[in-house]
Amino acid sequence: VATTGVIPEPITIPIQRDRGDRIYRGLATVAAAVTFVVMALIAFFLLTRGWQALRRAGFGFFTERAWEPGAGRFGIGSMLPYTVVIAFVALAIAVPVSIGVALFITECAPRRIRRPLTSLVDVLAAVPSLIYGLWGLFFLQPRLLPLSRWMGDHLGFLPFFHVPGKGPRALSLFAGSPFVAGVVVSLMVIPICTAV
Repeated sequence: VATTGVIPEPITIPIQRDRGDRIYRGLATVAAAVTFVVMALIAFFLLTRGWQALRRAGFGFFTERAWEPGAGRFGIGSMLPYTVVIAFVALAIAVPVSIGVALFITECAPRRIRRPLTSLVDVLAAVPSLIYGLWGLFFLQPRLLPLSRWMGDHLGFLPFFHVPGKGPRALSLFAGSPFVAGVVVSLMVIPICTAV
């Protein structure tokens, strides 16, 4: 086919939205705007309520390791590293499990069980994450103590498994290890990640 050298004009396709589409689009826009306004109001509330403490602590709020409000010492420096470690452990567990379950449901599961599994995942995602957290705290945490203790003894050089202190209180210390907390947090996010 010989080329003529003429560049064709782009075709404009008019978009015709019926009344239902316009209503839905408007409601979605309002819902998104309300969400941003509520988030801004929450940030404003937290900032105004905590401004006196933040002004008194200054930048030390992020580096101070002591949390003693009665003495005027406000610091989250000791909590920030563990927060990052717990989030890393939770995501390292939750993301592969969620992707695996989602791929199984969409690609491998027989057609007759695909819809029930999808409904089950949607129901699990609708349950508040706090319920999974409480289940993990009261049911799973005591059962993870031997594993947490073994990992702390043999892999304690890694921050994920390190538990400070040994001795008679060691068992209760292993219950609060970043590994156990990360496993519990992963349980809280797996249903949402799988649904997404």
